[in-house]
Amino acid sequence: MFGSIHPEVLKIIEDWTPKKLSSEAEYRDDLLSFLRKQLNQKDPLGLLEEHSIRKESGRHLADIAIDSKIGIELKYNLNTKGKVDRLFGQIDDYLKDYESMIVVLCGNTSDQQLDYLREKIRKMPSKDMFSSSQVDIVVKDGKKRKKKDIFDLF
Repeated sequence: MFGSIHPEVLKIIEDWTPKKLSSEAEYRDDLLSFLRKQLNQKDPLGLLEEHSIRKESGRHLADIAIDSKIGIELKYNLNTKGKVDRLFGQIDDYLKDYESMIVVLCGNTSDQQLDYLREKIRKMPSKDMFSSSQVDIVVKDGKKRKKKDIFDLF
């Protein structure tokens, strides 16, 4: 993924400190606003590299897309196996349309379900031998977590 802005987007999301909100849509809109503000700034040389940052809609699209290459999927209160299974299915499906995915977990995230999600992504088969995908998990639930989740799928 030479030339990808994925690392920059990931860093911006890690730096994002959301207020305590009450729905996935509120977190999505807050993150969308933050991404627009942070990603489309002038660099130290005064140059502006504009990126397409949009709220996606539709059954087979992530919540937010960056340049139609990075899909960002938010989940609020990931606390049941059923929610993890649904999220995993979405990730698997979205990787057909995006080069990489960033999963952002907000609200109440169950440690047990987070571990289950990590394991499912870790075991995810690659799509083909000529391309690679990356899936990152960022947890924004107020708990102190040391582990950074980056999964390179080859």
